[in-house]
Amino acid sequence: MLFKGALLSAPMASVTDVVFREICEFYGGADYYITEMISAPALLKQGPLETYYCNFSPAPEKTIAQLVGGRVSDLISAAELLLSRAPQLAGIDINMGCSAPLIMKKRAGLAWMSRLDELPGLLNGLRDMTRGKSLSLKFRIGLTDDEEALMAFLERVIPGLPDFVTFHGRTKKDKFSRNVRWDLFDKVREACPFPVVANGDISSLYRFSALHRLHDPHAVMMGRSAAQSPWLFSELKAYMENPGTVKTPCLSRSVDFSSYVSLFTGRLFSLVPEPLRKSRVEHFARYLSPNLFWGNHLLNRVSAARTAEEAASFMSEYFIKHPEEKIKTWSY
Repeated sequence: MLFKGALLSAPMASVTDVVFREICEFYGGADYYITEMISAPALLKQGPLETYYCNFSPAPEKTIAQLVGGRVSDLISAAELLLSRAPQLAGIDINMGCSAPLIMKKRAGLAWMSRLDELPGLLNGLRDMTRGKSLSLKFRIGLTDDEEALMAFLERVIPGLPDFVTFHGRTKKDKFSRNVRWDLFDKVREACPFPVVANGDISSLYRFSALHRLHDPHAVMMGRSAAQSPWLFSELKAYMENPGTVKTPCLSRSVDFSSYVSLFTGRLFSLVPEPLRKSRVEHFARYLSPNLFWGNHLLNRVSAARTAEEAASFMSEYFIKHPEEKIKTWSY
């Protein structure tokens, strides 16, 4: 299912929703999208926002729903529910890397890397449930830099035969404070009889190229870089098809940022429930701002806005006040 050289969109809370996927598709699209994490318990309880979280448009056939939860039964039941409601979904991914305190407190996310005895039952149950669809896991090094603990985790995962796994080479405490451990990526890739996807710190064409040259990942998952520049997937796909056509050390293209913002705000108000709009527009502005000369000032205004409508108007006004910012050269 996951072909060699695929480009995946990473799961990012409050970012990689239906609006993000529609924008990515407008600019050419990723090969696969992993949704922001969906709470298995909340899904089973049918919370008021679950319809929104389970909107897998515009390309459910290449969208993989990521579930997070601390109980084996919840994860299996939630996977069954999702696949029954959205049979076009490409697959199910289990979050085993989130280190947020609230997630860890519920024995979910990264906590699964320490629950070795329960992993076989979870993976076997999910495999029975996801026949014909992909089953994947996303995890990191672990709570600490304990390589033996990481390998012990893999020993329990491998017999479950997920279709692929995504490895982020940082520990719980690292966050983004240090470089990804690509040496450990190599060890994970060598240990696994299934594809291993690389994720983390792929912030330039130089790093993207070096990753492929030095570590030969089966596929690559893009997070923050794609959130900042959703046209990145199409640019990288073109580069991979004809790498010799790039004569400079980076990718570049002309981008109409005013139209990009209009595309986002139009989708925001038509697709996102009102209680979530302010948070979504703030996250959008956070990743938009590095592209703009006065981006920090704009981000501060958006964050201080009282409503999503006010925040959206600030972004529109920005390009009226700074017309030179409408169309700019983007580089990666």
